[in-house]
Amino acid sequence: MQPSPPCGFIVACLVLLLTAMIPTVSAAEVAFSLGIGQAVMVGEYTVVLVGIKGTLPYYDLYRGSRFVARLPLDSGGPPKYSYANVDITTTGLAAGGTGATGIISVR
Repeated sequence: MQPSPPCGFIVACLVLLLTAMIPTVSAAEVAFSLGIGQAVMVGEYTVVLVGIKGTLPYYDLYRGSRFVARLPLDSGGPPKYSYANVDITTTGLAAGGTGATGIISVR
């Protein structure tokens, strides 16, 4: 009769196997200060400040080199824009509409 492996060994192997099967989630958050036409990269996304109309900043969102959206998607709304897994929160606008500060989150 062969000895059976210790129960703790089997449990440890199962935990390692299950851990290896769980996908990892990558998230990033970057604070930005952009002038018109300037860009910031977060993960695989690039955000460009296109312009400001009144108190509403407009951003172009690229995934890699592919344009995916101009935000906001409508002409109004709060200073937080979302598209897919990207959130852009504008925290301030420069006098004269020349720039914006905020936080970009990719989840």
